[in-house]
Amino acid sequence: TALVFERQEMSYSELNERANALANKLVDMNCGQFVGLYLDRGFEMVISILAVLKSGKAYVPVSPDYPQQRTDFILEDAGVQVVLTGSVYLDTVYSVATLDVSDFKLTAKDMQSFGSSCDWAYAIYTSGTTGKPKGVLIQHCAIANHLVHKQLVYGLSESDRVLQKTSYVFDASLNQLIWPIVVGASIVMAAKGTEKSPVELMNAIDAEDVTDLQLTPSFFLAMAPSLHTLPRSIKRLYLGGEQVSEACCNTFRKLNFYGARLFNWYGPTEATLEVTFFDCTDWILPFVPIGSPVANSSCFVLDSSCGLCPVGVAGELCVGGNRLAKGYLNRPELTKTRFIKNPFRSGEMLYKTGDLVRWRHDGELEFLGRIDSQVKVRGFRVELGEIESVLLNCPGILQSCVILKEQRLDAYVVGDCGVNILHGVLEKQLPEYMVPSTFTFMDAF
Repeated sequence: TALVFERQEMSYSELNERANALANKLVDMNCGQFVGLYLDRGFEMVISILAVLKSGKAYVPVSPDYPQQRTDFILEDAGVQVVLTGSVYLDTVYSVATLDVSDFKLTAKDMQSFGSSCDWAYAIYTSGTTGKPKGVLIQHCAIANHLVHKQLVYGLSESDRVLQKTSYVFDASLNQLIWPIVVGASIVMAAKGTEKSPVELMNAIDAEDVTDLQLTPSFFLAMAPSLHTLPRSIKRLYLGGEQVSEACCNTFRKLNFYGARLFNWYGPTEATLEVTFFDCTDWILPFVPIGSPVANSSCFVLDSSCGLCPVGVAGELCVGGNRLAKGYLNRPELTKTRFIKNPFRSGEMLYKTGDLVRWRHDGELEFLGRIDSQVKVRGFRVELGEIESVLLNCPGILQSCVILKEQRLDAYVVGDCGVNILHGVLEKQLPEYMVPSTFTFMDAF
């Protein structure tokens, strides 16, 4: 079984035939390099992604939940000439042609090879500082390298069942869509809406015997109170997209009665999903590391002069290797700013993540926050991310945000912890000038 969605199944044979039929249509249309996708979660979404990749083109995913203005901008910016969609959206007005992905006859004809490993595979749009999203260009070879690493470390097999819950407009979805298909595992697609309900999602995971689960740390912590134990079927839990706290590790250990493993994944879209990973199954200390580089990737911690920072000294994480994006679509100046020549390896590039990290003495990387959160308090240079990181490791704290207001640091937190306890933890780990003056407790950010 290739796909499972709302109690229906699709075999690998049917998936391949339907993807081939659609891919052949795309080749015959000569519709340009980028093909838009405008689909809800379901069989057609997977069919469309595979069809675009088979045809040698690159897919540009757009969410039906996007405002029309954002959708129009992405399609125009990428030069999309055709959008693959479902019958429910055919009446939606587009500035380009549309194809109903369910309206294709099955064909057993295999696709011939189109393109090369250096061709674009997708352009995923992320938020930009200018207020307009920017398209990140990823090649087929970057995805291939990602999949090789995945199998070397985790060894997914045909008997495994991977939950698909992440929207396809985020690159993290590839872990739940492409990786399982490459090894013949089953993709269990969450029904629409369940990805926002911890209880409903966990019921689906239990009922479908899911073995591999990818969540954000905050969702995992929100799900935990409703659990007595992790489902017996879970083999591997992957946390990413946010900083993994000590609370996540402690919660996992309390729920893990059947030998599952817990992994911390870190990586920007510009580096094709994860660029570091860390097995934190047995981690019992504060400050969970983001780990070490994945296969064929490199990590450099650099100061403002692009010099290497010594172990223990904070600097900007710059990543290299053959999984880097080639830049931003139609953004040459931004590409030049964020993708720089590697000063240590001739002919290679580095991506400046903007994340503040440091090498630990055990050879693992520790995430501290964002570079652009640096402020000065009474003349002292302060990284707000470092304070937020310490707060996240206080007992009961789920989220934290620190701002500078009139030369005073104010902390905003989500969670259940006394102010005196917070003060005590911060005073033990930070200089006096880095301890916030006020603490405001909130229900959510």
